[in-house]
Amino acid sequence: MHKFIAYYAKSPLKVIVLNLLKKKPMSGIDIINEIEKATLGAWRPSPGAIYPLLRVLEKEGIVVHEERKGKKIYKLTEKGLQEASDIAFMFPPLDVGDVIDILQSYVDYLKDYVAVHGGLNENERKKVKILISSLQSLVEV
Repeated sequence: MHKFIAYYAKSPLKVIVLNLLKKKPMSGIDIINEIEKATLGAWRPSPGAIYPLLRVLEKEGIVVHEERKGKKIYKLTEKGLQEASDIAFMFPPLDVGDVIDILQSYVDYLKDYVAVHGGLNENERKKVKILISSLQSLVEV
């Protein structure tokens, strides 16, 4: 995990762009505007930072683009969606959809854990049951 965080610490802009593209496909200028909006105008990344990054992400197979009305619209590939999911913990949830995505990431982790370790101990099972009960009460409203 430490190496993973260190990798993204070298390029925080990459983390931000992946998080934005996870929500919806965007052009480079849309990304710039969204970052400016999210920082309340404190930071507006330059095109010289965004567009080279998008080209690198495309070469890495993390994003693809399509032309729409003369604009390149970038969207995440399956690989990009996985990376965005892996780094979701770095961002506080902005809405219920974000919370659900984070919960799904934790469920996936628990499934992998159980597959490797053969199950949960009694205390862990009790805690998971309490969580399930709490979540169930939310969907029954």
